[in-house]
Amino acid sequence: MRPDGAIDRNRAVSDAYEPGSVQKVVTVAAALEEGLIEPDEVVDVPASWSYRGSRPFSEQHPGRMTVAELMARSSNVGTMMVADRLGPERLHDWIGRFGYTRPLGLPGENAGLLPAVADWSNTSLPTIAIGHGVSANLLQVTGVFATIARGGEWVAPTLVRGTIGPDGRLQPSAAPERRRVVSEETAAQVREMLAGVVTDEGGTGERAGIEGYDVAGKTGTARKVTDGRYEDGAYISTFAGFAPAEDPELVVAVMVDEPREGSYYAGQVAAPVFQDVLRFALTHERVAPTDPVEAGVQPAPTPTPSATPAAP
Repeated sequence: MRPDGAIDRNRAVSDAYEPGSVQKVVTVAAALEEGLIEPDEVVDVPASWSYRGSRPFSEQHPGRMTVAELMARSSNVGTMMVADRLGPERLHDWIGRFGYTRPLGLPGENAGLLPAVADWSNTSLPTIAIGHGVSANLLQVTGVFATIARGGEWVAPTLVRGTIGPDGRLQPSAAPERRRVVSEETAAQVREMLAGVVTDEGGTGERAGIEGYDVAGKTGTARKVTDGRYEDGAYISTFAGFAPAEDPELVVAVMVDEPREGSYYAGQVAAPVFQDVLRFALTHERVAPTDPVEAGVQPAPTPTPSATPAAP
C-alpha cells in the first residue's frame, strides 16, 4: 500500500474493461480464417443497419469499401456485417481462442467476461463484434496483437526469465504454453490491414506513426463500465500495435482510463502515447528502421582507399 492509502496493483492484469474497436481485429481475423471474407472484398456499408430485428446501429462512414478499409476507418456497421457471417457460436469460440477469459494465474488477475451464447440478446453479436458487452484486461488485448505479430501463434506471456541457483547459474523457467490460433497467411493479411490503420487516408491511427518505421495497430474507444452500468461521460481509450509491421519485433498496448482533457477518442488520446513508448523502445532495442533515411539514420561513410605509394 502506498503512503496515500491507495493499493498498488498491476492494472494491465487486474483491470478488465470493454476494449472497444481493438476487438475488431479478432472479428476480422476469425472471418478471414473461416474463409468468409477477403481483404479486398468490397462491402456496401449502409448508414443504418439492424441485426435480425435489433435496434438500428448507425454508421459514421457509410458507403462501399473493402474489408481492409473497414479496419482502417474502424467501421462499426461494416464489422457487424462481417460478424453476421460468423454467427454467435463461431464468434464466441474465436474470442476464446484469442485468449479472452482465460486466466494466466497472475496475482490479482481479472480474466474478463464473455457471456455464454445462450445468454446473448439480439444486440449481443453486433456489439461484442466491436468490443462492447465483452471485457478483457490489457495483457489479454496485447496478446491478440502479439498473436498476429507472431504469425498467428499465441504464446503465454512470460514475466520471469529464470532463477539463479546456489551455483550462480541461470535456471530457465519452464517453456511457455503455445498454440496456433490462425494461419500465417491470415496473420499476414491482418498485419497489412493494421498497417493501413496508421498510413491509409481516413485511418484512425495516423498519430501512432513513427518516422522511418512501418507501424501497425488499432484504435479502440469505449464507454467505461462501473458496477454493471455505463458511466456518463467516462471513456477508456486504447491503442495496441507493433513494429515493424511486416516483421514485428515489439508489441505495445496503451490504455487511457478516463481521459480528462480534450477528446476521448483513442486516435487522439492513446495513439500519441503508444507512439512515444514504441519510439523509445525501438531505439532502446536497436530495431533497424524500415526506411533509414526517413528515420534520420546517416549511412556509414564509404571508406576512402589509401593512396598507393609511387614506385621508386
